[in-house]
Amino acid sequence: MKVIQPSFTGGEISPSLYARTDLERYASSVRTCRNFIVSSFGGLYNRPGTRYIAPTKTNQKVRLIPFQFNTEQTYVIELGNGYARFYSNGFQVTSGGSPVEITTPWSATDVWDLRFTQSADVLYLTHPNYPPQMIERTSASSFTITPYAAKEGPFQPVNPDQSALMASSAVTGNVTLTSNSGAFQAGMVGQFVYLENANLSANKPWTSGEKNCAVGQFRVNAGNTYQCIAQSSGGTYVLCGGNAPQHNEGAEWDGPGDVRSDGTANYSVGCLWQYIDAGYGIAQITGFTNANTVSAFVTKRLPAGVIGGAGTPAHTWSMTGDGSTVIFPLAGNVTNIPTNYSVTIGGVQVQWNPNYDPNPNGPAPIGSSGSGGFTGGGVGQGSRQ
Repeated sequence: MKVIQPSFTGGEISPSLYARTDLERYASSVRTCRNFIVSSFGGLYNRPGTRYIAPTKTNQKVRLIPFQFNTEQTYVIELGNGYARFYSNGFQVTSGGSPVEITTPWSATDVWDLRFTQSADVLYLTHPNYPPQMIERTSASSFTITPYAAKEGPFQPVNPDQSALMASSAVTGNVTLTSNSGAFQAGMVGQFVYLENANLSANKPWTSGEKNCAVGQFRVNAGNTYQCIAQSSGGTYVLCGGNAPQHNEGAEWDGPGDVRSDGTANYSVGCLWQYIDAGYGIAQITGFTNANTVSAFVTKRLPAGVIGGAGTPAHTWSMTGDGSTVIFPLAGNVTNIPTNYSVTIGGVQVQWNPNYDPNPNGPAPIGSSGSGGFTGGGVGQGSRQ
């Protein structure tokens, strides 16, 4: 008995399903489908063969990777020793009778370790020993290759030391970054630096219905900083509208700008908010000066709070001494009586008397007699860390 099978869209099935005639898919499946391609309409047709198109550039082994611009324009890229050539529709892509070719950074052995992915007309390629590259199709017979330019990272781990500060000379363009902790190294050239305000309390949050927010005032919403650059008119006062600013470029109104009445006076609704920054900024280090200074280019506008000098680390003193007595100045020095001062480090009071002997009744008074000590200034007993 012959059985007609009009569709093969079920494809090959597992041997464990050979007896599952109760499955609906069984009727459109096959045991083996070799050297055939299943059509989306159900039929089968012979797979195409291969044919000689052109020799490789060096007649040596190369890597072939796909590049699909759309459903009608597809390419095969020939990657060899420092070059790439292209094939499409069964022919080598040429220009003026010569193969279209671009120069690549990879050696013949390295092309086998490439990883790639495609987005639209750009192919992204990575290799552990090379900077990421982008091969871009600019026309049907034209391609370019450029290094991938990262804009927002990657970054080193966020600095946990609150006393280590960093500052920039400007919010955009080519800037100078300074550090108070010697954080920079020559090998950091090319790395990205993430800077954010250490204190975010300077700007109030944007609030719907805020009355008479003056032009020039800054407000924060959704992590972004905005500046009021205009107010709606027509009333005796202005309220912020109900559309919270969330844009990340340009300026937008938060209200319709219409005039309303509170029963006593007319007022208008709406302020125009200019996007300023995202509360943080990014700069790429372009040159090393020393451990405290580098040059950089801002890739994402920096907040105004990081502009200026980084200062010096908190809680540092300039000390001098003779090997047994250390002297450091204190502002407002009016007396040198040791009982007027104490020193606390890490929450623990430091004994100025080097001969101090702890006892079960608690520590000896700070002013107990003994050799050594310190000299400082200030009125009354204070604490320094």
